Amino acid sequence: MWDFFTRPVRTRSTEDGSTQGSRSSTVQGETPPGTAFSGSPSSFNQGFLRASQNKLFHLLAPTVNFKDVTLTPSVSGMQVKLSGRKTSLDLQNSKDNLPDITQLPRLGVQKNKLVIIMVGLPGRGKTFLCNKLKRYLNWLGHNTQHFNVGNYRRKNKGNEEQDASFFDQKNEAGARARQEALLLALDDLMEWLKSGVGQVAILDGTNSTNERRNFLRSQFHGRWQYLFIESICSDEEVLNSNYRAKMRYSPDYKGMDEEKAVMDFRKRISNYEEVYEPITDRNLHYIKLIDMITGRAHLDINRISGYIPGKMVFYLMQVCKAGGTGESCGKAVMDFRKRISNYEEVYEPITDRNLHYIKLIDMITGRAHLDINRISGYIPGKMVFYLMQVCKAGGTARKLWLTRHGQSEFNMGDRLGGDSSISAAGDRYASLLPAALLSRLPPDGVISLSVWTSTLKRTIETARKLPFPKLQWKALDEINAGTCDGMTYSEIAKTMPEEFAARKKDKLRYRYPAGESYMDVIQRTEPVITEMERERESVLIVAHQAVLRALYGYFQGIPLDQVPSLEIPLHTLIELTPMPDGTMHEARLSVDVDASEAQFMHQPPPHADGLPLQPSYTTSQTVA
Repeated sequence: MWDFFTRPVRTRSTEDGSTQGSRSSTVQGETPPGTAFSGSPSSFNQGFLRASQNKLFHLLAPTVNFKDVTLTPSVSGMQVKLSGRKTSLDLQNSKDNLPDITQLPRLGVQKNKLVIIMVGLPGRGKTFLCNKLKRYLNWLGHNTQHFNVGNYRRKNKGNEEQDASFFDQKNEAGARARQEALLLALDDLMEWLKSGVGQVAILDGTNSTNERRNFLRSQFHGRWQYLFIESICSDEEVLNSNYRAKMRYSPDYKGMDEEKAVMDFRKRISNYEEVYEPITDRNLHYIKLIDMITGRAHLDINRISGYIPGKMVFYLMQVCKAGGTGESCGKAVMDFRKRISNYEEVYEPITDRNLHYIKLIDMITGRAHLDINRISGYIPGKMVFYLMQVCKAGGTARKLWLTRHGQSEFNMGDRLGGDSSISAAGDRYASLLPAALLSRLPPDGVISLSVWTSTLKRTIETARKLPFPKLQWKALDEINAGTCDGMTYSEIAKTMPEEFAARKKDKLRYRYPAGESYMDVIQRTEPVITEMERERESVLIVAHQAVLRALYGYFQGIPLDQVPSLEIPLHTLIELTPMPDGTMHEARLSVDVDASEAQFMHQPPPHADGLPLQPSYTTSQTVA
């Protein structure tokens, strides 16, 4: 016997008056509501819940909740029966009772729908990857939702303590609660995909056994495409860092001493390790990420095809870029250390105070300082200032900054596009921007930073005084207004009323005549996003309103239809700090172009983990 939940189906009338759903089979005879009815095996193969008589459907429709229907085989054929909603599934005792996936009826897979099923032990970066993928796919226009089973578990159990013993495989109450959370997540996931807007659903959980994964396959097989993403990590240093980061932000350990929390979390992982079964079935569609942020990282990609899965693989290769090349990298390090040792035998530090020198001591550690001896003159002085910024002591989390160019001449006249220079106010912003940015760098830390601009004059002029390497991107140029370039919106409304109305109706997809739409800008800036995900140093982007709306929408997971209306004001520095779960913390610093650099002196320094301490400027919460 096997027993599993059938999810809600939408029915429609056919030409012969019967009804069809996403799974259907012919049911014989008239059956009173609330009792079992059966059909032959051959009728079952025609589908599930297909009523051949109108009367049967009308009899059941007022009384049957399809969420409460389960399937059970019987000696005489297949039975459909009503049962309690969440109590008929017992995964603990169903190892041999799950259906043969290959025998389930295939009514045509909806290939435009995809389920991504996460697999892996706790603390392996699954939620981080979920948030990254959700943000990326939504940004590309594929409506994606993230269903975290842990959130359903916490919501279901309220304030009840869920320490490591809750996850012990011998804890029957804990096992039932986790199953309940899974079913609630599945209900919402399936409703999302059945809706008119849902395209991709990500199920975030451990899903650590073949039994659990087979159950999930039974839910999705024949309905939607699905694939597994398994995250594996064996590097103890990386894992310990992950655990501690998780303790700071996980609701399960809120307010708990960090050492005690880490100890409990390790016990939880140990409970999962007792039953964990890595994916080994080559018949499955999966992406396996192994030691994804170490020098030994690699991806095992099995039976992956199609546009969205292909884009995901490419994206994950950037996000999970290997830090080295494994054994060969280790040999190179060993050889380099020997080279250094040869130099150390004859090395003599500078001690002669008669020399003109700058000595950088422990420049990338928390103890860094500069010894400046007999340095004078304009260029040497500028060098010292620059080195004081580049060689600030102490490492910090990578940051991203976004800012529009300073006010341009076209901005003053509310004109679109063009390649005008910045105005007097824009020039003052360019002069203040270095001090504004430096005020956001940690006072006792080192940060490697580069500046990216578009190829248009107003961004290049705005960034010209920043003391960091610069890179120009054609992909960062402002949205192409086509034949409307150089016009005001008032002029467009007067001379091109149909274009003006079309833009107002759908700003996201409206394309200027011979120009671009916001969707075009999003596609154009994808290489920039890819490079930013690969980049390990901090980046400041000086660009344009439409382009920054697209980039900001990606990093903060903003729905696409809201992207064209995002507020990206002039003369404002937007700071984004990556969080352990893949989301971004945001802070904004408004620059008063009529004030001096002193306005930045009272800004609170960034905290050690990259977050501002009680910022006095506008901040907003992470948009998930």
